[in-house]
Amino acid sequence: MPPVQFDEYRIISPLGRGGMGEVYLAADTILDRPVAVKFLSALEPDAAARERFLTEARAAARLQHPNVVIVHRVGEHEGRPFIVSELVRGESLDRIEHPVAWRRVLEIGLDLGRGLAAAHRRGVLHRDVKPANAILAEDGRVKLLDFGVAKLLERSSAPAVTPSVAPPRPPSHHGRDRETPITIPVGPARGRSSRVPRDPPLTSSGAIVGTPLYMAPEVWRGEPATRRSDLYSLGVLLYEIASGTTPFVASSREALAAAVQAGAPRPLAAAAPEVEPGLGAIVDRCLRLDPGARWASADELVDALEQLTPLARSGPVPPGNPYRGLRSFEVEHRPLFFGRSGEARMIVDRLRSGPFVLVAGDSGVGKSSLCRAGVLPVLMAPPDLEGRSWKPVILVPGHRPLAAFSSALAAAMGVEEARFSAALREPELLARTLGACLGSEAGIAVLIDQLEELVTSSAPDEAAAVAEALGRLAMGVPGVRLLATVRSDFLARVASLPGLGYEVVGALYFLRPLGPDRIREVIEGPARATGIRFEREDMIDELVRASAQAEGGLPLLQFTLAELWEARDPESRAIPASALSKLGGLAGALARHADGIVTRLPAEHRQAARTVLTSLVTLERTRARRDRAELHAMHPGAAPAIDALVEGRILVARESDGRATIELAHEALIDGWGTLGAWLAEERETRALRRRLEQAVAEWQRLGLPEALWRDRRLAEAASLPRGTLRPEEASFLALSRRALWRRRAFFAAAVLAVPIAAFALWALARSSERADVARRVAGRIRTARSLGLSAALLASRAGRLRAEAFGRFDASDATGGERLWADATHLEARADDRWARAGGELEAAILLDARAPRTRSLLADVLVGRIVLSERARRDPPTELVRRLALFDAGGRRRARLAAPATLEVRSNVAARVELARFEDDGAGRLSPGWVQVSRGLEPGSYLVVLKAHGRADVRAPILLGRGRRELLNVRLPVRVPESMVFVPPGRFLTGSRADDELRRGFLHAAPLHEVATGAYLVARNETTFAEWIEYLDALPEEERARRTPSVGAGGFGGGVRVQRAVVGWRLTIQPSGHAFTVVSGELVRYPSRDGPGQDWLKMPVVGIDFEDARAYSAWLDRSGRLPGARLCDELEWERAARGADGRTFPHGERLDPGDANHDRTYGRDTLALGPDEVGSHPASRSPFGLDDMTGNVWEWTTSHGSPGLPVARGGAFGFDAKTCESANREIVDPAFRDVSLGMRLCADAGDGR
Repeated sequence: MPPVQFDEYRIISPLGRGGMGEVYLAADTILDRPVAVKFLSALEPDAAARERFLTEARAAARLQHPNVVIVHRVGEHEGRPFIVSELVRGESLDRIEHPVAWRRVLEIGLDLGRGLAAAHRRGVLHRDVKPANAILAEDGRVKLLDFGVAKLLERSSAPAVTPSVAPPRPPSHHGRDRETPITIPVGPARGRSSRVPRDPPLTSSGAIVGTPLYMAPEVWRGEPATRRSDLYSLGVLLYEIASGTTPFVASSREALAAAVQAGAPRPLAAAAPEVEPGLGAIVDRCLRLDPGARWASADELVDALEQLTPLARSGPVPPGNPYRGLRSFEVEHRPLFFGRSGEARMIVDRLRSGPFVLVAGDSGVGKSSLCRAGVLPVLMAPPDLEGRSWKPVILVPGHRPLAAFSSALAAAMGVEEARFSAALREPELLARTLGACLGSEAGIAVLIDQLEELVTSSAPDEAAAVAEALGRLAMGVPGVRLLATVRSDFLARVASLPGLGYEVVGALYFLRPLGPDRIREVIEGPARATGIRFEREDMIDELVRASAQAEGGLPLLQFTLAELWEARDPESRAIPASALSKLGGLAGALARHADGIVTRLPAEHRQAARTVLTSLVTLERTRARRDRAELHAMHPGAAPAIDALVEGRILVARESDGRATIELAHEALIDGWGTLGAWLAEERETRALRRRLEQAVAEWQRLGLPEALWRDRRLAEAASLPRGTLRPEEASFLALSRRALWRRRAFFAAAVLAVPIAAFALWALARSSERADVARRVAGRIRTARSLGLSAALLASRAGRLRAEAFGRFDASDATGGERLWADATHLEARADDRWARAGGELEAAILLDARAPRTRSLLADVLVGRIVLSERARRDPPTELVRRLALFDAGGRRRARLAAPATLEVRSNVAARVELARFEDDGAGRLSPGWVQVSRGLEPGSYLVVLKAHGRADVRAPILLGRGRRELLNVRLPVRVPESMVFVPPGRFLTGSRADDELRRGFLHAAPLHEVATGAYLVARNETTFAEWIEYLDALPEEERARRTPSVGAGGFGGGVRVQRAVVGWRLTIQPSGHAFTVVSGELVRYPSRDGPGQDWLKMPVVGIDFEDARAYSAWLDRSGRLPGARLCDELEWERAARGADGRTFPHGERLDPGDANHDRTYGRDTLALGPDEVGSHPASRSPFGLDDMTGNVWEWTTSHGSPGLPVARGGAFGFDAKTCESANREIVDPAFRDVSLGMRLCADAGDGR
C-alpha cells in the first residue's frame, strides 16, 4: 500500500491497477485539486521496470494537448517511482457499448487522431493504442492514455524494438483492469455482454511491445514500431468500436500473428454496413498490410476524417459568388474555405498551447485566408479554450498602426478607444488593461494581417511602439492569443523591430504552396457547396496544372474561378468549358480583366488611374493603403477612376479608423498585371524620390527639428514631382524647406558684412548637419545589424534542430546519415556565427560614430551573447575576446549574470546518506582534479563529483555536469553490497563522442561529435581482467573448450604474439610484445630488458590474445557459475561513461596524457624493448572519475557496439600506441575473431537489486 501522505499529496482511494502500475485518487494539498497518482506495482521494482515507468512519464510529459492526459509530476517515494497526472473522470472505450454509431466513431477518431498527431510531432510513439488506453471523459472529449511503452523517437530514425512489459493504465476514474483475460476472440460479438476479450500485452520476455489484437503486421515481424504502426492500431480500435469485432479473429496467438501478416481484413463496410462508406474507406486504409499504403501521418488521417464532419464547415453558405477573386476569405466564409484544413488545425493546436503564431509565406500563398477563414472560426468554436468565450480582433497595420490597433481592440471590448491609445505605448500597461477588460470568462484572438506593413507603410515611431506591444502579447497574456501573417521576404526586417525579434523565432509557421490535390479541393469544394459543377473534368485538370506551375498561382486561380462562376449556366448549373477559353486561361485572366477596366475609362481618367495605381505600390513591391481623400488630391480625375477600379475589383475600399481607405485588391496584381508592372518600371526614379520624401516627412514630424528639412539638391529633385500628387504634409514639408533655404541664402548674403558671426553660424550649422548625418548613419548601421542578427538566430535555430537529428542518427549507428546532417548543422552554425560577427561589426561602427548611444551598446551585447551561446552549444569554450568584449558593452551586467546563472542540484537517495561534493578543476597541467566544495543548491556551472555514503550500504560516486541555470535531480539508489572488484555506476547522463575537428573525428577516431546521452545503472570492473582470473576460468572448462579459449596469437595482430600453455606446475606464458620474446611460468616475473626496477607479475597483467567470443564466453561463465551474476561485456557507452565521467574529458584524468600517466608509447621512451603490458593498476595517475584504472593505455578492451548490439568495438588504446589513439573517444572497429597481444577485456554486470 502507498503512504497515506507524501510530499504535498494525500492518497484517498484506489482507482485501478494496470500492467505495471497501481492508480490512486489523491488530493494535491498545495493546489487544492484532485489528481491521480500511479505507483510502480512491485515494492522493490528493478532498474528495468523503473526505467520503463519513467519512459512513460517522460513521453507523456512532453505532450500538452486536449486529447492527451496531462502529466503534472514524476518522482520517487521511498524507492517507488510515481507519476502524478490530471484526474480524468469517464469511461475507457473498452467499456462502452459496441458497436457505436458511426458519427460517434468519427468524433472518437478525430479526438484520438489529433492526440496521436500531437504525440508524433513531438517525436513520441504510443505503441499500444487500444480501447483500454482511450478514455471518454465526462465532457465528451476522448483522451489518449498510457504512454507506458512509448519510445522517444529521434526524428531521423526509428528506434530498435526492445522487450517491454505491458504498461500501466494512466490515471482515470475507472474500476478494475479489463485486460486480464488471455483468450483471443473466435468470432464477432454485439453489445456489451459479448465484447471482444483482450490478450495480455507481450512482456519483457518477448521481443515485441504491444497488445496482440492491435499490433501492426510489421511489429509482429519484429520490425521497429513507427508512426504508421500507431495508425494501424488506431484503425483496429475504430474498426472494433464501429463493428463490435476486431478485424482479425483467431483461436491462438500464433494463428492471430499469421492472420495479421497474411493480408487484408474484411472491409469495415462489410462488417458494419450501417457505417458511412467514406469512414469505412478511411479505416480500411489504416489497416493496409504495407505500411506505405496507409495514411502517411496522423495529420493526414485527421484531414480525411474532417472531410466527413458535418460541423467542419458549420454555418450557412454565404450568398453570391463562392470564389473570392482577389479578396481574402473572411470568417463568415468558413463553409467555402477548402484546401488548408491540416494547416489550420496545426496552427489552432499551437495557439491552444502557446500565445503566438506567426504565419510566414510567399505572396499569394493564402496566409490571410487561412487565418481568417481557417483558423479563427475553429478557435472561436467550442470546446472553449481556457473556459473562455472568444471573439476575433482583426486589423491591418497601415500607415497609422497605433490607431488601427487601438480602434480594433476598443471595438472588440466595447470600451473607449482612448483607453488603449495610451496603453499601446506601454506594453505592461497594455497587458494589465487587457486582463482587466477580459476578466476570467472572455478571450480575444488578435489577427495582425500583413504584418510587413510595419516596415513598408507605417510611420517608424508607431511601428516601433506596436512591435513592442506585440512582443509583450507574444510573451503571453491570459485570455489573449496572437496570430499574424507576414510575407517571408520581409521576415528579417519585421523581426528586427524592437520587442519582436526573439518572439518571432519561436512562433514561426512557414506556409507552403498548395499541392495538386489541395488545389483540386480549392476548385471543387466551393462549387460543390453551392450546387455548381464543371462541364468537363479536363477543365479542373487544366486549372490545377496551371495553378501549380504559376508563381503565386492561388490568387490567379481564385480570380479565374470567380470569373468562371459568373459565366455559369443557370439552367444546367454548370460552368461551361468555353468560359475558360474566353478568359485566356489562368495566366491571362487577371491581366485581360484589369486591362479591360482601364481601357474602358475615358481618356481623361486613364492617367488618373495610373497615378492612383502606382501610388498604391511601395518600392518593395507590396501594397500600400492610402486615404481616399489623399488619392483624390493627386489628380482631378482620381475620384471617378477610383470608383471604376473598385467596381472592377482591382481596388478595395475600406473603412479604417473612421477614414475611407483604398488599396490594391491583391499583391498578385503587382507581378501578374503587365501594364501595372510597366508603369512601375517607368516611374522607378520618381517613386524612389517619393519614398525618400515620405521618409523625410516622417522623420521631420517625429523630430520636429529644422535640421530634418531638405536642402538644395533634394529640393531640386522634388521639383519634378507634380504638385497635385503631393499629400498635404508633403507639400508643407517642401514649402518649409524652401523657406528655410531662402533664409539660409539670405543669411549667407549678410555674412559678407559679418564674417566672424557668419563663420560661427556656419560652424554651428555644419555641426548640426553633421549630427543629423551621424544619426542617419547610426540608424542605418543598426537596421543592418538587426537584420543580420535575426538571420543568425534563425540559422542557429535550424542548426540546433539538425544537431539533434544528427545525434539521433549517430546513436542508431547510422554514421552516414549522421555525418550528412552534422555537416549541414555545422555549416549553418558557421553562417550564423558569421552573420552575428557582421552584425557586431555594424554595431561597433555605429558606436564609433556615436559612442553615447546606449541602445547600440545593448544590441552589441545581445550579439555577443548569441555568439557565446553558439560556441557553448558546439561544446567549445567561447573565445576569450567575446567574453572580454561582453564585459565592455553589457551595461549593468544583466547578460553576464544570465550566462553565469548558478545551477541547482537536488540529491535524493533511497536511504539516509551523507553527501560529499567536489568540483573538477584544471590544475594547470591538464589534469582535472576534484576539489571538495560545500554542498548547496546554487552551484557554479561545471563538472562535479557527488559521493554518497550510508551505513550498511556501498559508497556511490556520481559524476554530473551542471549547466548554466539548469535544475538537476540526482536520484541514487545506494546498493547494499557491491563485489570488491566492481564499481557501481548509477543511472545518469554524460557526454560521449569527440570535439576534435571533423576530419580527425570521423577518419581516425571513428567517433560521433560530442553530445549528451544516458545510461542506466550497471557494475563495471575496477581493473582489466587478468591472466590469473582467466586461468581460473580455463581450469574450470572441459578439455576441448579449454583449448578453444586459451589465449593464443601468432601472426596477424597489431604486432607480436602470445601463447598460454599448461606447465608441469601451473601455467606457462610466452609473450612477444615487440621484438623480444619472454617465457615465464607461474610465480616468475616478466622483466623487460630496457626497463629499470622490478619485473611484472604476469598473472596480474591483463589477459590478452583473446577474441570477442572468448570474452563473451568468459562473461557468461561468470554469470552461470554465480561468481558474478549478470556478468557481460560492457556496452561501449557504459565503458565510455566509466572512463570519462560526465564532462566529455579527453582522457580519464583530464585533457593531457603525460608519460607517467598510463602505459602508452611514451611511458618508456618509445623503446621497443620496454614495450609490453603492465600489471593492472600500475598507473593510478589516470584513474577515472569512477575510480577505475587503465581505462587509457595498457591494453585495448573488448566492448559491444551500442548502435549494433552483438558487434564488437575495441576501446582505450594500449602500450605502444600514441596519446591520440589512447583518447577515451577513440573507437576501433575490429573483426570478432581478431586476437592480439595488446587486446584484452574488462567486465561489466547488471546492477540488480541486491548489489
